[in-house]
Amino acid sequence: MGALRPWKLTGDRREIEFEVLGIAKPKGSPVAVATKTGRAFVTEKNPNRAWQAEVRDGATAAVGTEGPMEGPLWCRLVFYVPRPKSAPKRVRTVPEGRPDIDKLTRAALDGLIGVAIRDDSQICALEVAKVHSDRPRVVVCIRALMVMDLEWVGAGEEP
Repeated sequence: MGALRPWKLTGDRREIEFEVLGIAKPKGSPVAVATKTGRAFVTEKNPNRAWQAEVRDGATAAVGTEGPMEGPLWCRLVFYVPRPKSAPKRVRTVPEGRPDIDKLTRAALDGLIGVAIRDDSQICALEVAKVHSDRPRVVVCIRALMVMDLEWVGAGEEP
């Protein structure tokens, strides 16, 4: 991935890249629960606030005194997960099992809210990968999104 960069301006774009060391933990699933009185509420099964706090700490260190980014954003998340002991040592393998990539992504994005981004609804383009590594971590890159960035999907055109 190269050197990690704090906020920097690339032309008229603000960009941040940082990594969080450790094994990424997925966000829990929402679960409906009823109290003894019959009142229903939604909670999170297996909440993982510790991992979100680590992501938040990494974003805080990278952002420094700058505030959260505004406007539409592009985000890349690369999750490096430990190779299972059963995987061949000399052959590259793809981590097809748990944890689910969408739950890893939700946990990481929730850790960025209020620090690097104002809200996760600002993310208009998202690239996510999960690969094996002997050094578990997540690498986060966020930058302001321009209309020309969306031309690869044809989103910049009128129907």
